Amino acid sequence: MKYLIDSSIQMGLALQHTLEQLRMEEFPSDSPRVFGDLLLSLTNHILDRLLDLASEEREPPPVIPQAEAALLARSLAQIAHSARPVAGSNSDFVPWAMVHPVEMLCREISPESRVIIFPRWTYNYGYYEAIAPLKRLMDGIATGTGEDFFKGRPQYYAVLSFPAVEGYHILQNAAWGHEIGHHADTVFSVSERVMREPLIDQGDIDLEIADLLPAGPDREQILRSSGEVLRLQAMEKAAWLTRRWVRELVADIFSIHVFGPASLFAFASIVPVMHSLDQPDLEYPPARLRLQTMLREVRELEYDHIVDEEPTTETQQSVRSALASELARLQALADQEPSEQVKPEYLPALKASQAAIPLIKECIAEVPKERWACSAGLLRRDVFGLFERLEHDVPPCEVEEVGKLVGRQTRLAAIINAGWLYQLAQRPRTPPQSLAEAVQRRDRARQINGLTLKAIELSEIRRQLGVTEAIRGS
Repeated sequence: MKYLIDSSIQMGLALQHTLEQLRMEEFPSDSPRVFGDLLLSLTNHILDRLLDLASEEREPPPVIPQAEAALLARSLAQIAHSARPVAGSNSDFVPWAMVHPVEMLCREISPESRVIIFPRWTYNYGYYEAIAPLKRLMDGIATGTGEDFFKGRPQYYAVLSFPAVEGYHILQNAAWGHEIGHHADTVFSVSERVMREPLIDQGDIDLEIADLLPAGPDREQILRSSGEVLRLQAMEKAAWLTRRWVRELVADIFSIHVFGPASLFAFASIVPVMHSLDQPDLEYPPARLRLQTMLREVRELEYDHIVDEEPTTETQQSVRSALASELARLQALADQEPSEQVKPEYLPALKASQAAIPLIKECIAEVPKERWACSAGLLRRDVFGLFERLEHDVPPCEVEEVGKLVGRQTRLAAIINAGWLYQLAQRPRTPPQSLAEAVQRRDRARQINGLTLKAIELSEIRRQLGVTEAIRGS
């Protein structure tokens, strides 16, 4: 046990030193440093307990301290893993100018929210809530209650990750709308409420078992001897999958409330390419089902009608054409016949997830969204002026008003949607015919993303200086 305690103390000292060094770094917001301080406090507590164990002269060492030492060592390893987003949050791959606006958006969802954003070298966006696992950890090792370590600290730390290669592709990072949707689900417990309902049909479970069993005389014998066990196993797997897929559908629908159609455009740029349109997997429901769900939400929230009347300006015509064309393209993709049959073991969970969608929408409708949600009215009011600024290679950070020297500030969602609509309006109808043409298109996309990021930065500076009135949704 002494060797275990000694090695654990050395691990704790190394972690302590690393966390102390990290707090000296610069970060795009205070949240990574504050979270690092929490990790340092937990590390110091574990070190103190390890030193107490080392000072207790016991021969032979009792079982309980030995088990406790092993638990403390595993806890240090978990804290070290929790420090990963802190260490990555000040990377050059992170678009610093976007971090604080995203955090402010999450604080509108809950004042108890804080955000850490970091890159990773896998092509996926991700989310997890960082405080709850640490509370469970401290409940297991603290002498009192783990809650004592978290008094006076934020209730939620939303950790958002993104592909490092997309760091400055600001329009693609509208995919954060989905991850912020996961955070909204954490705050408002939508998926938890939905999963209390009886979503899985026992008949679908029986059909799954029938499809999986071999044909022939042994089928009945297997059902008689092992039918109940097979049903229980299939039900447990269906419940597990349904829970995961419902969470994704909740985040998809929330994402349309976060960034409006920009969330749909960002989703459609990568998910149907990375995942099967019709075959689910252990992580996600079919991409086509998700696309259909998001498209319905876009139309129900009337984002397809931000230009209701006949356009009177060239800008209005460009916005209307870009929006209508992309929605039509995505609707055609959503309406295609499935290209492959869903595997039998996924069918009960898939049907349950489809049945959950109306319940999800009902729960989300009850969530207070006035302070943070995007709306068709916001885009109808602001997106045309922002689009015009992009047409003149000017950052779309404010909406110009007649007779005023300084324009009116807008929201993060309006800026991102203006960027997306402008990019869609500029998109060529055919693939590039050469590498040189592809590079030229990439450079133009970088320019649009650069203008959008600069607009987000200028808008946030203005907000922090308090130059304009707070903007509420329409």
